Amino acid sequence: MYRHPSVAMVACPACAACLLPAHASSSVLGCSTCGGAWFASEQAVRIMMGHTEPLDFELVAAAELVARSARSPDACSRHERACPVCAMTLTQTSMAGVTVDVCFAHGTWFDRDEVTRIAEACAARREAPEEASAWQQYGIVETLVRVVVFFLAAFVTRAAVKPELGSGGFTWESGD
Repeated sequence: MYRHPSVAMVACPACAACLLPAHASSSVLGCSTCGGAWFASEQAVRIMMGHTEPLDFELVAAAELVARSARSPDACSRHERACPVCAMTLTQTSMAGVTVDVCFAHGTWFDRDEVTRIAEACAARREAPEEASAWQQYGIVETLVRVVVFFLAAFVTRAAVKPELGSGGFTWESGD
């Protein structure tokens, strides 16, 4: 499982405050200033699939706690945001009518209350299979496919992903 680097060096993509662990797994970091949450890729995918297991509920609850305890919820700005792990520009993606910021190598940034909104929308869509076109409408399938393909490619090639600064791309190095 992916672990975040030293938390003391991780800045909030939205307001630049220091991110702190928000869940015991340390794969969720929260901002006590703006109330946003950074989820490692694995946990972000769990949220997008619609929570059904105890861990999923814990992750949503951790994000909700961070959102409620925000000191300055309006500190969040919509400027170009950088991944708190690799500093590459985050890609904006719309899911369930909510725009989130994604680093396909490391995770997803959710502004205050977005985790709850997305988890509820995805759970509702999962429970209503006759409305499968809604999954397409919200872009959930497309985003999940991109994340899964990226990680499968890295696993199959045993490659390490290295960001190319300034190019917006990635390079692959053999893990052998």
